[in-house]
Amino acid sequence: MQFKCKSITVKISFLFIAVILIAIINQNSKLPIILIISALLHEAGHLICLFLTRTKVCAVYFNIFGMKIVKGINPRINYWDECKIALMGPLVNIIVFIITLTLFFCFKSAVLLKFALVNLFLALFNLLPIFSLDGGSALFFFLASKKTPFKAHKSVKIISFIFVIPLILFGVFQLFNTKCNFTLLLLGLYLIVLLIFKNSKVSPC
Repeated sequence: MQFKCKSITVKISFLFIAVILIAIINQNSKLPIILIISALLHEAGHLICLFLTRTKVCAVYFNIFGMKIVKGINPRINYWDECKIALMGPLVNIIVFIITLTLFFCFKSAVLLKFALVNLFLALFNLLPIFSLDGGSALFFFLASKKTPFKAHKSVKIISFIFVIPLILFGVFQLFNTKCNFTLLLLGLYLIVLLIFKNSKVSPC
């Protein structure tokens, strides 16, 4: 499903809609809907920072892996602004974590604790220095401000592999131990596929 919202192209995959419906129907576990809300809050942080830096948003895609924002080239922003945009998503998750954890200690609600822990996980995971994650993007822009973008890209790609390979190995170890939990392994494989095909250039709208 695809439509236009002013100048922004919005595309929603049917798998994303299916995940939302399953999360709503499944009353036994609130975790899927917590994950979706937390992920949307994360992306909202990026959108707010893009708005503040007056960077054009070309498209927003909703798929089974979450939400992807495609931004245009803004000649007025520098590498430090790009770092802020990349880190704003995890920052929002950390703020939500602090707020919901504080509310948990006040009201002792298990849902609030889950919400807090999910946001903490999303923040820490996205801060990993892997190219397809916010931490990798922020590291790239930081290094690009010190050296050439080509050298920065090469450095971050090496660092990314250093972090992804152990993640995959731990995922294999976890799968052998549990016989059924392959989440971490799939996540590691997904990240390495993105890493292989990663292009650091931003295409204009």
